[in-house]
Amino acid sequence: MVEGGTDRSYGIHVARLAGIPKPVLARARELLSQLAVQHVGRPTIAKRPATDAYQLELFADPSQEVMKELRSLNMNEMSPRQAWEKLAEWVAKLKPCDDKSL
Repeated sequence: MVEGGTDRSYGIHVARLAGIPKPVLARARELLSQLAVQHVGRPTIAKRPATDAYQLELFADPSQEVMKELRSLNMNEMSPRQAWEKLAEWVAKLKPCDDKSL
């Protein structure tokens, strides 16, 4: 390894190794090609993004969704059964995924 930047992105290659579906990889290649054409003559190594830059996640964190629901929940408006069902829903969301097909 050599310190410094690169003129290529290896993200698509890594995504293929990670098992990302072929249609997603094909679309990523299309977008990468379009970006390459649009940026001809511009520097290929981008500046480091600001720390407050928004990063989309490939896989959503279910705990964040549960926390958002929990903060907006009014327990005084729920029956005991509704509370139990909501708790069961959250437990199901937060259980580790054992599906090997991903």
